[in-house]
Amino acid sequence: MANYPPRFIDSIIRDFKDKESRVDNPSNPDKDKKPLIMLRIPFCETNEKIARHFLSKLHEFTGNDYRFTILWQMRKIKTLFKLKDEVLHKADVVYRGTSANNPEESYVGETSLISTSRFEQHEEPSHNSAPSKFLQENPGDRFQWEILSTSSSNWLKRKIHEALFICKLKPSLNVQVDHKRLLLFRNGVT
Repeated sequence: MANYPPRFIDSIIRDFKDKESRVDNPSNPDKDKKPLIMLRIPFCETNEKIARHFLSKLHEFTGNDYRFTILWQMRKIKTLFKLKDEVLHKADVVYRGTSANNPEESYVGETSLISTSRFEQHEEPSHNSAPSKFLQENPGDRFQWEILSTSSSNWLKRKIHEALFICKLKPSLNVQVDHKRLLLFRNGVT
């Protein structure tokens, strides 16, 4: 063990006792009566460097009427903010329209367009779709549209997805005219 002069050891012990007595018996009784304000700041090296200056300016601004403490946020800053906006206008969907006046009349379709654009097309009288023809025959009616699922941007996959919903829901306005036969083994099985 290194030999330290007795005055050095005594000064260390004195400093320790002074700090301990300040913690147990605060010298400023009004200090505890000041309101405490805790500031949450994301931790980064730059924030840590400017924190003391910031706190001194804050004390100066408030006239030392408050006690301030910094609580360092240890999470990554990107977790504090929403990175992406919610997609309001969905495309590549399978959807269903149900008649407002006659709920058993419905239509299932698919589109690569933004769904609201496709719904507007179906409600135009000049459009050649089953819902627009239905609305021409029933002028006081309208459709309530809902998105059944988002699908692939691939046309064939979307069509298959639509066909599955048509088989499941059996909408009255969908009239399937042509079915193609799927041959898995064109040359037969050997």
